[in-house]
Amino acid sequence: MGERALRMTGNDRNRLTQLAMEASRNSASIHRDLAALLFPMSNVSFTDRMLSNIRQSLLKLVSEIESELCRIAVNQPGSSNEILLDMGNAKRGSSYDLLKEAGLLRDQDLLEFLHCRAQEHELNVQMTRTIPQEQLDTAFHQYLDHENSAIADAAMAMFVARSKTCDPDGQIQLTAIHLPAELFHKITWHVVAAVKNLSGADVDQLSFAAQKLLAQHEEGSSLQNRTLRLAQLLVKPNSEDPQLETAGLDLFLAQISIGSGLSVDQLLSFTNEPGMARFVIAMRSLDLSYHAASSGFTILNGGDAVLTAAAYEEIDSEDARCLVKNWAMNSSYQYALEALGNQRFP
Repeated sequence: MGERALRMTGNDRNRLTQLAMEASRNSASIHRDLAALLFPMSNVSFTDRMLSNIRQSLLKLVSEIESELCRIAVNQPGSSNEILLDMGNAKRGSSYDLLKEAGLLRDQDLLEFLHCRAQEHELNVQMTRTIPQEQLDTAFHQYLDHENSAIADAAMAMFVARSKTCDPDGQIQLTAIHLPAELFHKITWHVVAAVKNLSGADVDQLSFAAQKLLAQHEEGSSLQNRTLRLAQLLVKPNSEDPQLETAGLDLFLAQISIGSGLSVDQLLSFTNEPGMARFVIAMRSLDLSYHAASSGFTILNGGDAVLTAAAYEEIDSEDARCLVKNWAMNSSYQYALEALGNQRFP
């Protein structure tokens, strides 16, 4: 051991010192992490694949924003920051580790967004095991060829958005364009602060680049928004029930969203809950036929459970609508209501 220590280079010793200091900083959190694993506060489980997907997506989003921010900054007249130039060309975002250590990636809105995107990926994988992608593509042509020009145009806009964001297997390739405007704005300014810290670049230079990057963000052209537009045209009184087998996951969820007032992301999170209970309630609130509801339920849960006609039809539709109305309320209101639930007032 002593001989090994004598042969250490200065870099070795510096690296060990850094590791020791990092371990010291993190030691107080070890048992909190262990407690979170042993005693989770929710009954929702995350597979190793979902967690890996979320980590990779988070790194990809931060790296994409950082890279574009730095490229805009160095292209300004008179700019000569070599660090910014290197960061703009790097494959892995330098600001990711800094933001992670600062706790700025623990943002609840960001984590909810990533959870939903990971669940969306899981559902798409699950669905294509039952329904070939070619069958879904063929079924979608009924909307592209629709006699109603508004529906046909909306379907084409959705088709174009999907082609820009999905791989040949129909899996969404997450990019910053998927971020809601407020979330994109928040993360961008967090990245600006990290880049300023790492590069020492002029704050006015980075601020200009951030404003330009934010102005380029087109949330309205995202696949989800295009799909919701098509769903708005399809969901009419006495219209046919949405069918997962013909609509595909995006449009199926969008039609339920339009009819129920729940967001697509809420519905996605419901599908990751035990028994998909709230998702079933949402379908029942729309008076979806048992066939449409059970088919969607079976495909999305992988056949691990069966929604029986008795279980579905014993849910009172009016009770379901009352529940869904509460769930559709603003999330800040729901958090406050839950916090106030244990309070006692005179």
